[in-house]
Amino acid sequence: FPDGEVDCNTFPDAYGALPIPWMKFGGWTGVQINGGAGNKCVDGGLCSYACPPGYSKAQWPEIQPASGESHGGLSCQNGKLYKTNSAYNSLCVKGHGNVYVKNELSKSVPICRTDYPGSENMNVPTFSTPGSKLPLTNPDGNTYYKWQGKLTSAQYYVNPQGTSIEDGCIWGTPDGGLGNWSPMIFGVGYSNGMSWLSISQNQLYSKSLNFNVKIVGGPDSKLNGKCKYENGQFSGGGYGEQGCTAALISGDAYFVLY
Repeated sequence: FPDGEVDCNTFPDAYGALPIPWMKFGGWTGVQINGGAGNKCVDGGLCSYACPPGYSKAQWPEIQPASGESHGGLSCQNGKLYKTNSAYNSLCVKGHGNVYVKNELSKSVPICRTDYPGSENMNVPTFSTPGSKLPLTNPDGNTYYKWQGKLTSAQYYVNPQGTSIEDGCIWGTPDGGLGNWSPMIFGVGYSNGMSWLSISQNQLYSKSLNFNVKIVGGPDSKLNGKCKYENGQFSGGGYGEQGCTAALISGDAYFVLY
């Protein structure tokens, strides 16, 4: 990405970023400015963006605020956009891979990743349509953003089937069952030579999802632990009634929606 060439009011989808029109921020997922939030990318702002499924945002300031708030995105200075992370020349970085979501339902499911580091809004979409197989970004904890030295995994809010992407990948309303109030959370991250995959009940919302989920290994894969959610109940390793975890040692794994 070329520093100082692209106008702040031009969303950089030509460089791989994924525009999010329903936020009405000019394609950006969020704008952090003067310790608060803005609604357009202007001077002094950090302008955060989504990347396509399988990729994570590669730009975040190397020096993060002492408050513990996460900052991410491109910097707008004198009307032009600049990278904030010298470790990456691109806007998006591929995850470790090997993790997918497979939809065996008759309706679509918005699976919404948190914009992190950044606005922490759950508006980074993987829109799982019937019959599709899409990558779920699997951040490499060793090389990706660290919050106060701790490794980052990806967190996805899983909406009920039949929800539109605009209604699902956004801050929800209390007890509305969508967005950050959706019933289920997927966790995906790679560290110590394996991918950690989890499904868990959203602690904000106790109702059941209107479909089932299981984590399964692909051909010739090695997956430790069984993990599924069927008829509102979790079974497998981990949290007991609130969720379960599996570890992918080799090959591919799928979150199957059925």
